[in-house]
Amino acid sequence: FLQAVKDADLFVWFRIGPYIDAEWELGGFPAWLIRDPHMRLKTNYGPYLTAVEAYFKRVLALINEFQFQKGGPIIALQFENEFGGIRSAGDRQYFDLMRNTIINSGFKELLTNCDSQETPLTALKTIQKDVLETINFNSRSLKLLTELRQAQPNKPLYVSEFWPGWFDEWGGKHAYYSVKTFEQQVTDVIFNANSSINFYMFFGGTNFGFMNGGPNLVTSYDYNAPISESGNYTDKYWKTKELIEKFNKERSQPKLLIPKPPELIKPKAYGKVKVVDYLSLEDVLSKIKPIVTEKPTHMELLNLGPNYGQNYGFINYRLKNLQKFKHLKLTGGASDRAVILVDHNPVGLVDSTKDYELNVNDSQFANTTTHTLDIIVENTGRLKIGANMNIARKGLNGDVTIDGKIGSHFETFPIELKQQFVQQMNELKGKPFVEGIKSPSLYRLSLDIKESPSDTFVRLDGWTKGNVFVNGFNAGRYY
Repeated sequence: FLQAVKDADLFVWFRIGPYIDAEWELGGFPAWLIRDPHMRLKTNYGPYLTAVEAYFKRVLALINEFQFQKGGPIIALQFENEFGGIRSAGDRQYFDLMRNTIINSGFKELLTNCDSQETPLTALKTIQKDVLETINFNSRSLKLLTELRQAQPNKPLYVSEFWPGWFDEWGGKHAYYSVKTFEQQVTDVIFNANSSINFYMFFGGTNFGFMNGGPNLVTSYDYNAPISESGNYTDKYWKTKELIEKFNKERSQPKLLIPKPPELIKPKAYGKVKVVDYLSLEDVLSKIKPIVTEKPTHMELLNLGPNYGQNYGFINYRLKNLQKFKHLKLTGGASDRAVILVDHNPVGLVDSTKDYELNVNDSQFANTTTHTLDIIVENTGRLKIGANMNIARKGLNGDVTIDGKIGSHFETFPIELKQQFVQQMNELKGKPFVEGIKSPSLYRLSLDIKESPSDTFVRLDGWTKGNVFVNGFNAGRYY
């Protein structure tokens, strides 16, 4: 990517992370960090700093040759994201280490930090003088930039995130930010305040797979941006083009050579797609080797490899050879959403971290001598900001109590649904599909496209909750 930018003779303001927020799973951090019960992300906590230093060493080695001073496109590097200022000696140590590690690697371009709205004024009281403080917002542009100019004189103004829209949450309305407000705020930023600007986002994207942040963020990252998630030009796109031409003319700059925008590739409707067959939860679990745990264990704490557990997907807790019972209690509920099954039939749904209690009727058990309890928990996305990221572990949060007795010796199945596993499932012969299946299952649908495929959208009227996979690729969640 950096080579392509260099070839195009453009500049790069590089945001190195490792924390990015971006409504992304755990703000961009890998889930193995929170295997540590004492983890404190974005602090001077030793194991966290060790991980950051290792990450920086690897990434900086890749990008150092692309510095502007070496003939490359990188003119600046942002190394924190909305940290909010230095509040303690520990914060200072953390911030200094981030900065010093980058400098000691041989990086010589401008270093920056960004904060939201009024927060830069707090941050400027403590961050290093050689770090440029930048700002994120989408309202009160003149006021905020005037205050930042006064607090940071003789330095350039830069809006590192101008939000032309916002993200969406399950159950809410699609985010909307009017073209009129957009025009006024952009005019204030560029023309009236003479600030540089970065649109976040200029084009909408997609949180494919399981990568949306929590707790309720959707797969779509359209963001009500100037270019939509599907690549369509919106009114904000044409308004942006109009404003750039206007600013250029009023500042007596040479006329811009504006190429014709690429032709929009229209999506195509392929009609209804029928279910071919399906695999039951039991079919899926039969291909996963369970891990026996004394108590319910969060997915991150399963030992699937050297210092890593399960990161994404679902986790199934199973108790076998049970007698009929009348009462079930889940201490601490589930993170994030659990379906309770007795003898493969759903009997309860948990979607909070409060204690959950359930009465089970005799009729809900199968006509067998012993019975099986399954609790399948979905990780719907880890928090992307805040101190609770440190404890954003997924699965059951406490004991499973059956008629007053605490359950033990769980068979725990990590259902990660990685691409290789999904392809393996696709090779299995499924059961004929029938209406009325209630337990979690994998359904196979077939769409045969003879010509070159076009963009399209998927609608799942009447479906409940799950993920859509296309030729093994996890496209994202539906709800």
